[in-house]
Amino acid sequence: MKLQIIGAGVLIAGGALALWRWEVAATELEAKAAQVESLEQRLSEKDADLLRLGDALRSEVERAARLVEVERGIQALRQTLDAQGAEQRATFEELKSNDEAVRDYLSRGVPEPIGLFYQRPATTDPAKYRQGGTVPADLLPSSGAGSASDQ
Repeated sequence: MKLQIIGAGVLIAGGALALWRWEVAATELEAKAAQVESLEQRLSEKDADLLRLGDALRSEVERAARLVEVERGIQALRQTLDAQGAEQRATFEELKSNDEAVRDYLSRGVPEPIGLFYQRPATTDPAKYRQGGTVPADLLPSSGAGSASDQ
């Protein structure tokens, strides 16, 4: 009977030890499960962060591409403005040269035959002014009649 009691005691002690080990294992398992859950949550947060960073990176790449296009447009406009500026400078120089030619022509005075042709009396009275020389109706000679002075 002692043996049975010892056997029952060993069996109870073994059961208690197994139960205690089971509890320890369950506690460790729960701790590991909590740790895994925490790591999974951190991983999902990191994944979400990576997705946001990826979106931000794509946005920055698109913005950089737009900036490159804008820079190309600005360069094209700069080239256009430079070309137009050169054209304007050339036109201005041409106008200046023409103005000098016109100024030189006008400084010479009116040729005598033209001055005599359009000569009017020196007056401020419009009625007398109109009484002055007459201008012929056909200023151009006919094509058949040419004089030696015309050629």
